[in-house]
Order: sequence, then C-alpha cells, then structure tokens
Amino acid sequence: MKNHILLVIFLINSSLVAQTSKRDKPKIVTFGFGMSIGMESMDKTIAEDVGISAIGGTWIDFRGRLNFIKYINLDIGWSGSNFKDELPFNEALVFTSGQLSGLPSNGKSKISSSGIYYSIGGRIPITKQLQFNANYGQRNFSAERSIPNCSNCNEVDLDLDAGNYIRAGLSWLTFKAANSILGEFDLLYTHHFEGSFQYSVTLGFFVYL
Repeated sequence: MKNHILLVIFLINSSLVAQTSKRDKPKIVTFGFGMSIGMESMDKTIAEDVGISAIGGTWIDFRGRLNFIKYINLDIGWSGSNFKDELPFNEALVFTSGQLSGLPSNGKSKISSSGIYYSIGGRIPITKQLQFNANYGQRNFSAERSIPNCSNCNEVDLDLDAGNYIRAGLSWLTFKAANSILGEFDLLYTHHFEGSFQYSVTLGFFVYL
C-alpha cells in the first residue's frame, strides 16, 4: 500500500513538473496584430502627372505577424492612404434614397487608395525593451479618382503602383510577465526601391496573442 501511495505521488509530481516546464518554455511561433498611422511621400513628377499631392497620409494600416523564435518576423497587412485630389471633377447628382430622395446635388471627386503588403525580416535586441528591426517586402497599391458614396458616377483609375521596399526602425517592448511580451510600440521608416512612392514614416503599436 505504501508503495502504491509513493507511486501516485511520484506520478502527480512528474505531471506537475512537466506542465510547468511546458508553460515556461518559450513559444517557437507567436502571432499578433497591430496598426499604425503616418505620412507618405510620392515622386513629385508622378504625383503631378496624375494630379494628386506628393505628400499624403497613411490613415490606417492593419497588419498581422508571425514571429519565429522571437527574432524573425513574417508580416502581412493592408493600408489605406490619403492624398489630396489636385485635379478634382464635379458631377451633377440626384439623391436616390432617404428624405432627400429626388433632390439634386453636386458631387466632387476625391482620391481613394489602398494596398496590401507582405515582408520578412528580423530584429536585434539593443536592451531588454528596445530592439532594432528591419524587413524587406513587396507592396501592391492601387488608387482611383471618384465621387464618394456614388454608385453610378465616373471613376478614373490612376497610374500609380508600388513595389519592393525595406522598412527599418525601433520597437519598444512591453511585458505582461518577466519574459512574456505583451506588445510593442514601433517607429518605422520605409524606403521604396521602385514604383510611385519614395518613403514613409509611421508610428504604431502591436499586440501579441
């Protein structure tokens, strides 16, 4: 009987140790999401040709991330940009719904633009909380001149694109436990090697799940 009790205690203890070791073991792959805002610079000649401002804003940027062994990142995201329409057109409209249905109106075009991107890179710890990171990636971008909230108005596709880029900057980590990262704040600079863009600067945050 005594041997049986000792065997049960041994098995319970072994199970607890195994669970603790598993819990303390750092994850090889983690997932997270984040967003950022910032400004973007476009080639002035290209911007003049299509009639938009050369400086615009990244009004929202959503991204997801797979983090491998803490120091290798695989990012994929979507961003929307805001550039001023320097050659807007006007169009006579008629309200088709609501209390103003049937009444005339006048619509003015705006620029709508967005794109998806993906990149891979790594990070180098400077201190426990501060890290330098750099990613190399590809961005797909499209833009059009159109009248917002109008289903049958004229639309003009703009000859703009993006391509390969490198993004580098600093990340300030926040922790939920001694060695468990909750998230980070990023200040990033992006240089475009091709396409319509020149560079961008963004400020954002990231949360790991």
